Amino acid sequence: MATSLSVWTDELTVRLPGASTDQIDLELKATVREFFTKSGFWTEELDPIDIVADTDIYTLTPTEGVIMGTMYVWVDHKSIPLSTIKPKTVSTSSNSVQTAWAPQPNQIQLFPMPSVDITGGLKVLVRLNPDAKWRQLPDELGSHFFDEILDGVLGRLYSQPGKPYTNIVVSQYHLRRFRDGIARARDMGQKRYSNAETPWTYPFFA
Repeated sequence: MATSLSVWTDELTVRLPGASTDQIDLELKATVREFFTKSGFWTEELDPIDIVADTDIYTLTPTEGVIMGTMYVWVDHKSIPLSTIKPKTVSTSSNSVQTAWAPQPNQIQLFPMPSVDITGGLKVLVRLNPDAKWRQLPDELGSHFFDEILDGVLGRLYSQPGKPYTNIVVSQYHLRRFRDGIARARDMGQKRYSNAETPWTYPFFA
């Protein structure tokens, strides 16, 4: 199953009768983007990619959402380091890949350049954010963080000046709960992959 934004829209419409549908929709989408960007919670292990000899750059395609960054890279079932900057070594051909770099969010470049074909030899774990069409979101967002997303939207809306529902104190309360939810989601995401050989870091475009 997947989660739709409407599960929060219905609740927010009741909680803030003075807010327009457009306002709620705008702040809800901003809240969800912030949640995934700061927590890195939405991840996907992409389908294995065939490694082709003398090809060092590979395009990454998720089944949903857009890629915000790469978390782990495996080559021929071995975890390899993910560099946050472009390696200084020249990408010469080799039968042993030593490191990887993400020149773009949806690309991985292998160093040195592979010299042999390996069917399904490249596996990548990426973190995601919603795409422009706002299709279905992962079900864990609704099952584990429904209240936290609600807090984020309420915090944003209550902070808007000159509205019948403006309340800075209440806004700060909800935003604090939202930030706590982000921290909890980040911890859950990291523990999910705590047995991986290589720790991950956010790349330069995060």
